[in-house]
Amino acid sequence: MNFNEIFAQMRNLFFYLVTEIFLFSESRNFSSMRASFLSRVKIKSGKKILIGKGIIFGRNISLGNDVFIDSNSEIFGPLHAGSNVYINRQCYINGDVILGNNVQIGPRVSLIAVTHEIGNSNSRAGTPIVGKIIIDDGVWIGACSVILHNLHINKGAIIAAGAVVIEDVPPNVIVGGCPAKIIKRLDRKEN
Repeated sequence: MNFNEIFAQMRNLFFYLVTEIFLFSESRNFSSMRASFLSRVKIKSGKKILIGKGIIFGRNISLGNDVFIDSNSEIFGPLHAGSNVYINRQCYINGDVILGNNVQIGPRVSLIAVTHEIGNSNSRAGTPIVGKIIIDDGVWIGACSVILHNLHINKGAIIAAGAVVIEDVPPNVIVGGCPAKIIKRLDRKEN
């Protein structure tokens, strides 16, 4: 094992222990410690933040109010999540991602805003490219979906389970398939 592998394991163990001790405790004594921890790992957070077990966080994470991140997810930044956001278990978020309010993300969803240029025959994965994913208010993303870089999922859209999204999604539609295509247009109903 090299130094980087050992360091990564130590970091993961640290985050696991901190998650177990500070983030799941319902004791009021831990609330200031929880806020202090979140600020130290560069997570800005609102009120009522619930973090599951075994989460791996990167840097530059910003969470609104009423955000729940379920267990065993990997979230690298920058990520900005609005209020009333649910990120289910085993999700992978990498790159510059913006989540609006009332976004629901199913289990094992991948939001991948990072890719590579095509390199030469010695290494086809060339220079890294960091893109952006914008997911507007009220979007529901079904289980095991993949959303790739430089995409905009517009307000009120539904991404069907298992979809692979490679282009922008208009508002108030259901998309599904590989690659994702419009399955149905939805009525625009607002409360």
